[in-house]
Amino acid sequence: MLASKLKTDKAQVKSSYFDDNDHWLTAGEAFSLGLVDGIYDADPVPDDSTPEQIYSIFNNRLERPLNDNQMNLEELKKRPRFKDCADDAAALKEIDNLEKAAEKVPALEQENTELKAKVKGFEEKAAADEATERASLLDAAEQDGRINAQTRPTFENILKRDMAEGKAALAALTPKRKVMEDINRPTGKEGPWARRMKEINDNLNK
Repeated sequence: MLASKLKTDKAQVKSSYFDDNDHWLTAGEAFSLGLVDGIYDADPVPDDSTPEQIYSIFNNRLERPLNDNQMNLEELKKRPRFKDCADDAAALKEIDNLEKAAEKVPALEQENTELKAKVKGFEEKAAADEATERASLLDAAEQDGRINAQTRPTFENILKRDMAEGKAALAALTPKRKVMEDINRPTGKEGPWARRMKEINDNLNK
């Protein structure tokens, strides 16, 4: 791995650094060699520091946040969801539960999308069925004379607003059948009109 980072061969790395001696590099030196990818701001290490002092400084940096946005467990436990966590282990367990819940989000979102599509299909079918029923009711009312072309839009709006109210309004109207339809309607027996027409025909034939 070091040879790859330093862009050299393993033999050179072994002879330069694995010789039973400690080798200390500054951040700048490590960066220029390619051992590190970047350098973050930190308090400088004194040039006359001993290896033990450098080691201690390095460990202290690892134990504190690298920047002000990084949150430690004590800060985390101040949040409402973590307020009942008695120790760090409980806080970490709560974080684990959150991660597991987050893993379910994509599946839940997919299920939600599918359910919305089904609901939309049901709503569209219900709307189409209502439109068909409205048209049938209005056609029947117009055919028997309860409404006409001018009043049809009014009753259609009532049906759209409240189907039960619209049906009641149409049912309350009196059918207005045409006179000739009643005259020509077969009754199975001779009525006044038929008798009068027969008398006229008989007189004409005399």
